[in-house]
Amino acid sequence: MIDRPDWDFEVPTKPGQEAFSAGPPAGAEPAELPPSAPAAPAREYSAASAELDEIDAFRREHKSAYFKDAALQARERELIEAELAEEPEPAAEPASLSADLIERWNTEGFGAEAHQAAAQGAVLDVLADMGDDGAALVTGFEALPDGVQSVIFNELSLAPPAGVAPASEDALAAFGELEEGARLLERWGADAPARLGIVRARIDAVMEGLTEGGKVAAAAWLDALPPDHAFHVMRALAGDPSHG
Repeated sequence: MIDRPDWDFEVPTKPGQEAFSAGPPAGAEPAELPPSAPAAPAREYSAASAELDEIDAFRREHKSAYFKDAALQARERELIEAELAEEPEPAAEPASLSADLIERWNTEGFGAEAHQAAAQGAVLDVLADMGDDGAALVTGFEALPDGVQSVIFNELSLAPPAGVAPASEDALAAFGELEEGARLLERWGADAPARLGIVRARIDAVMEGLTEGGKVAAAAWLDALPPDHAFHVMRALAGDPSHG
């Protein structure tokens, strides 16, 4: 019981329980209790959510086909943008493209369509000469935390930076000791200092956008790449097209 100026009433002890009033003394006006807040409506599992799940499942089972299907990715982007318009909060478990990244591209960049097309082109370039082995690379990438994937997708959607300092002789020598490094130095020839400088700058940009835990995860993924996978990833980061 809680004492009130004119009378007492029981305080609800459970959500939704109505207060019991013994009533005011004779002649007193009854007090007006604040109305109960309406219950929040249950969030429905929409048709758009179901379609996004279908696209996500297709991507996981048919990775190369997903990255080659521009129409499917456009539909995925359309569904994510529709959900963002209905609910400002980003999705708790994003699909291949996170809702917050789509929103960032729309508000800070050149628009989600342009950024996604550029990122898609970079991914296709990485996978172009990998054949069935490309699926293993995508699977490893998908094992990274969502935040790390988003930062990498964002970097892939951007053009290689200009005015980057070329790699030093010592950096080139150390890079050449790696199997993929030796292949790339031979491929790049006189352009090797500039190309390696771009790769290092882009990796630095990714790391700067990550949390400490994200940096650890990204570095571990890069270090664990088989030489052939690393060759194609670094070639694409350098802006060196697969057909070049």
